[in-house]
Amino acid sequence: MGMVLEGVVVGAAQGAVVHRALPTLSRRSWVLATVLGAGIAWILGMIPSTIMALRPETGAPPPAEPSALVQYPLAAALGLVTGPILGLAQWMVLRRYVAHAGRWLWANALAWGVGMPVIFLGMDRVPWNSQAFAIIATIYAVCAVTGAVVGAIHGRFLLRLVQAPLPTAPAR
Repeated sequence: MGMVLEGVVVGAAQGAVVHRALPTLSRRSWVLATVLGAGIAWILGMIPSTIMALRPETGAPPPAEPSALVQYPLAAALGLVTGPILGLAQWMVLRRYVAHAGRWLWANALAWGVGMPVIFLGMDRVPWNSQAFAIIATIYAVCAVTGAVVGAIHGRFLLRLVQAPLPTAPAR
């Protein structure tokens, strides 16, 4: 469910901006592409933890969590890999409207390569033993900061991409 919510929110926000520069681009197509990409990236991102959770019980204590020195670079690597997967469905829409749409895949790699460590760092700061309000407020703050960071990188790339529309962009 989180992947659908993420896809709708991000897709609607990006779609509103992209639509201003490319009025023939369907916001609905953009949102649907974002939901699809977010879903696929989310599922792929969940595979490592799911595999770890499915390990048979051996009676031994669970392995220690890796240090931050290991976690944050791995989070960046996860973002570098899943970012273009998230952006692939959007690229399929965008390529009909702008030249060099393939750069959108690189934008997603960069944006999520930076954004995933922000998420991991932020989630390490959640006061899990506090009252529900403090936990929820911190999680929302982490999401907002991550959204601002990823959105700033996406926005920079989108601004450049929409400046080179295809002369034969499809009509609405």
